[in-house]
Amino acid sequence: MVDSGVQKFKFVSPGVFVDEIDNSHLPRVGPGVGPVVIGRAERGPALTPVTVGSFSEFIEVFGNPIPGNVGGDIWRDGNKLAPTYGAYAAQAWLKNNQNLTYVRLLGAEHTDRTTAGQAGFIIGASHDATLSTGGGFGLFIIDSGTTTSTNTGTLAAVWYMNAGSIELSGTDRNGTTAQTGTCVFIASQAAKEWRSIIKNSAGTITDTITFNFDPASKKYIRSVFNTNPTLLLSNITNASQLKTYFLGETFDRNVADRITGSASGSNFGFIMALESGTINQNDQRMNMTAARTGWFISQDLSTNSGSYNPATMTRLFQLFAHTSGEWEMRNLKVSIEDIRVSSNQDDPYGTFTVVIRKMQDSDNSVIPVERFTNCSLNPFSPNYIAKKIGDQYVSWDDTERRYRYFGNYRNMSKYVYVSMTSDVDAGATNPELLPFGFFGPVTYTGFNINSGSSAAQTYGTTGSSSNFAGNYAEGNANVVGTKGTSGIYVNVGNIAFTGSFLYHSIPNRTTTRVGNLGNPKDAYFGIDVHRAGTIRFDRSTYDCVRKLPTGLADDPTANPALTWMQVFSLDDVGRLGSTDAQWVSGSRVSGTSYTAQTGTYSAVLSAGFNRFTAPLYGGFDGLDIQEREPFNNRVLSGQSPTVSYEYNSVKRAIDSVADPEVVSTNILMVPGITNTGITDIVLGVAEQRRDCLAIIDIEGDYIPPTENINGDSAAGNRGNVDETVNNLRARALNSSYGCAYFPWVQIRDTGTGASLWAPPSVAALGVMSFTEKRADLWIPPAGFTRGGLTDGAAGIPITGVKTKLTSTERDKLYAANINPIASFPAEGIVIYGQKTLQVTPSALDRINVRRLMNYVKVQISTIASTLIFEPDLQTTWDRFNNRATEFLRSVKARFGLEDFRVVLDSTTTTPDLVDRNIMYAKIFLKPAKAIEFIGIDFIISNSGASFSD
Repeated sequence: MVDSGVQKFKFVSPGVFVDEIDNSHLPRVGPGVGPVVIGRAERGPALTPVTVGSFSEFIEVFGNPIPGNVGGDIWRDGNKLAPTYGAYAAQAWLKNNQNLTYVRLLGAEHTDRTTAGQAGFIIGASHDATLSTGGGFGLFIIDSGTTTSTNTGTLAAVWYMNAGSIELSGTDRNGTTAQTGTCVFIASQAAKEWRSIIKNSAGTITDTITFNFDPASKKYIRSVFNTNPTLLLSNITNASQLKTYFLGETFDRNVADRITGSASGSNFGFIMALESGTINQNDQRMNMTAARTGWFISQDLSTNSGSYNPATMTRLFQLFAHTSGEWEMRNLKVSIEDIRVSSNQDDPYGTFTVVIRKMQDSDNSVIPVERFTNCSLNPFSPNYIAKKIGDQYVSWDDTERRYRYFGNYRNMSKYVYVSMTSDVDAGATNPELLPFGFFGPVTYTGFNINSGSSAAQTYGTTGSSSNFAGNYAEGNANVVGTKGTSGIYVNVGNIAFTGSFLYHSIPNRTTTRVGNLGNPKDAYFGIDVHRAGTIRFDRSTYDCVRKLPTGLADDPTANPALTWMQVFSLDDVGRLGSTDAQWVSGSRVSGTSYTAQTGTYSAVLSAGFNRFTAPLYGGFDGLDIQEREPFNNRVLSGQSPTVSYEYNSVKRAIDSVADPEVVSTNILMVPGITNTGITDIVLGVAEQRRDCLAIIDIEGDYIPPTENINGDSAAGNRGNVDETVNNLRARALNSSYGCAYFPWVQIRDTGTGASLWAPPSVAALGVMSFTEKRADLWIPPAGFTRGGLTDGAAGIPITGVKTKLTSTERDKLYAANINPIASFPAEGIVIYGQKTLQVTPSALDRINVRRLMNYVKVQISTIASTLIFEPDLQTTWDRFNNRATEFLRSVKARFGLEDFRVVLDSTTTTPDLVDRNIMYAKIFLKPAKAIEFIGIDFIISNSGASFSD
């Protein structure tokens, strides 16, 4: 007869099956495995579990914790207004323990997402409408030149309007007529300086701002305009600070290179909407995207240099960032150096070195992050670039809710992987090919303005509707015409005009003389990321590598509105004087480059000019830049994966660690998120895994200012014990696999000294880590000995609590299975409870017992797994009995168990089970209980009483 205890197991494929039987119900009257923390971080792999062994390793991968309230140029420097609670939780754990798995949150939309579920952001709406729609607007400027000049102008800046418009105000090209509006030429009032007006949706002027492009000036454009996108959102910004716009991209180096006029009236500017058909600059609703290089291309092996076009050279490989997001393209660039022709007759493949460099370094002082030497394009060589760097990447499957892995070679780079063309990977290309250049980032195709030859003709047209520029139909006299097939109209000031305008691009190094290098051969041709003629980093480079708006493909050959910023090749490098070299586009065609003059590609390499640098570009975080905290509880409320990218991203992060065979963990948490839908999922995963404890934050506690505009002083934001208790009871949770704490705590950032409020789960995790180090995980993580936050038990400095609890409030919380964080006058701040969320009274309603059971199950399962496919005989049973008993005896000796019993014999594994290839054991445990209540009677006796009685 089959033991009824075994019938609950589902035996299909070989494996170890465990369960626990809780016989400790009251009458009705490894260590070595660390937590999983899900949260935001400064950088690092997105939505992918990564295990680190120390806090220094965490910083190396994910960056330092961010305390929040870091202002400045938010668009340029990134959003650091909200604390990264997950990073502080990681710090709290890793102070006293090793091994933590972190999942960084970025914006990922679901495959079946609705329009509302798109990741990224949109500011305003379409342009061909009224003032109320806002949109994206570009400032174009050009030198005045002569009246019929064919000068080249440039896109200089981009504003994003939630509503209303931005216009220039001044005199027109006649120099006499006052003008205000968009699509009208306005003369500069000083060198590259204009006056602008901001209008709201009603057409009322709200700001008048004078600006220029001199970083040393108080009128510098990025100093006088709002650069904080979060000030557009009324949910988190007070009305007195609310803005209708922010300044996005500015292209300072392009302005410096292309605009030379240095006096009043020597430049003209006009503002136009940025759009092409249905594609708008302000619409950046896109999934998170990894940065990449353009294709690296080969040298020209032909002898017909007159027909040379670098864009037609053989594409060899690209580099992609391992993770989605913007950090890599803002902080790294890629150099190819030491390019060498083969000197081995038996191996015709040449070699080269790939260097991952700091974006901000200079050729005078190269700062390598990674270096891969002696790379080859020979797929059969151990030095094949795909083998040296790695070509593996992961892709999330929304249907199966898991990652799929691709690629042949393990990744050796921490930052990038290689994508080879199929011909190179198959060895089908000419072995002489070497990386000689690259395709740069994608930008918009420029346009011309031509008002005709008649001086009386006021309006010029920009060409075709495919150009990324358009009228803003405000409906007043300052804007005429609309975008159509014949072009877009601009008021050029009643003087004949012909000119061309370019969009943003990263310039190339033109000569080895830039930067005063000691040796000209140390110069890297390719992109120049510095201010003109200097080695100071040009921060407008950040704006040049940004991803283009929604709907634009990355390949310009498929879109006439796009072009490459550059297609660089060493084939266009030629001699400059006796020791220097210069890059001039088209010099191979004109016959002046090294390779054209000598007829061999090796000439430029032999001359010592064998290195160049390419950018990473096109990365995108997929976040709404208007939110200080992109994953706040307000935006998560009432959502689902298909209608909220925020909800989908958090759920995907949780799903990525749901399988215990993929990620080992003993604690699971998403600090700061109190949304019941998300915390229910966290609890569900812990219950399904049955090997970890979920620490959740709950509703009713403190609400940080990143959530709304009410601030700390608002009663609804401060946190309320009764509300918290009622909220939790209304959820009717009854799970020993979860726990919760109250209230929020104040911590001090150890790097900056800044103070910030953090959710109580952060402190709780730190105390559990401290307890494991000082005792064992089955010892209660609470009380003055191990839960003293003031004394450093949290692993990070805790300096205050948001709510100072009374004894009555502590009782209310503990009765509702919420662990109080109390503040005592003498003892300081302490975690004063260790209940799980199990309502049913049993040993498992305490954290120490739940963690003990999780640990024991994992360790016993590990012991049992060594017996899979062993003979189902007494000797095998004895091996299990001996090892399990030895392990449980050690737990008992360390105060985890009061007693135990292991039963594995013919009474559990019956002959019928043996015939079915089953070994069945029972383990009885008496967990050690913790002292939580102490009663002491003090008896006052008469003076004549004897204490010896």
